[in-house]
Amino acid sequence: MTASFGKEILLSNPHISFIAITHPFASFLKRTPPLLPKKTPLKFKRTDLTHGFRSWKSPSHSNEDRALIYRGIRYSLFAVMDGHGGDMASEFVKANLVSVLDEQAELNKDTIAMAIAILEKRFIHLAKELRNYSGACFVALLILQDGSHKRFVINLGDCRLCALEIKPHGHPRRQFKALSKDHKASCPEERRRILLAGGSVVSGRVAGVLAPSRSIGDIDMKVPAMDGWVIAEPEITEGIMEPGSIYVLATDGVWDVMTNEEVLDMAEDELEDDEDDGKSCERACEAIGKEAIARGSRDDITAIVVHTNDW
Repeated sequence: MTASFGKEILLSNPHISFIAITHPFASFLKRTPPLLPKKTPLKFKRTDLTHGFRSWKSPSHSNEDRALIYRGIRYSLFAVMDGHGGDMASEFVKANLVSVLDEQAELNKDTIAMAIAILEKRFIHLAKELRNYSGACFVALLILQDGSHKRFVINLGDCRLCALEIKPHGHPRRQFKALSKDHKASCPEERRRILLAGGSVVSGRVAGVLAPSRSIGDIDMKVPAMDGWVIAEPEITEGIMEPGSIYVLATDGVWDVMTNEEVLDMAEDELEDDEDDGKSCERACEAIGKEAIARGSRDDITAIVVHTNDW
């Protein structure tokens, strides 16, 4: 475990095949000091939750996935990143996502979108300097720590966040939900957007090359002649965290072979085993990853399980 900006960012676990070491270009990954609000916000009790994560590398290449867990004063943030074409982009997102969010005096859908635009601009500038063609998709769960339990889901690419939310007065009481929507060239809405921008989709890939249709980086897919084909515009939704519920974030190495319900059922089974939620969340991630591998996933696999307690 290491720290970035004095904040809790989980990077590795010696007991699993998780290669999330500092990138060789780490000295070039510029970090901008956060622009903090003039007034320190009132300190509320954090949303009561536990969490765990696991990651496995593909058998064919080094791990390009990354994971980020941050518990701060203003907000908590959980995110998984899926890199492609190298790990520089996913490492950059992991290292700088908290920083660009901290530059925003308030956090809402507009300012979060602005933060992601800044993140993209800074990485594109760096990637052009280094002639690096990597890209990264990510999904993040941001929870405000102001007592409201408000959450934002930030989705860019083909990672996914799903939830089993328990609503005591809901119908039904147990609700399985996909809290993000995959951005793939094969999806009808994304395909339509690409075609309207003058692009092409061949064999479910943008220009026959890239499966995800939204990403950070991928400078070779964002040249002027391909403007608007692959974009860095996140889909941001907001809602309220539910007590006694389960939230799973994972890269597409899981979702290519498992459904939302299968993943959530597996996580729930592990969380019912004992009262040690921290270790149970880690076991849930491990069970999900091992099942995905058993079903034939050959991609990098990274999962975070968040379990909210009662409040």
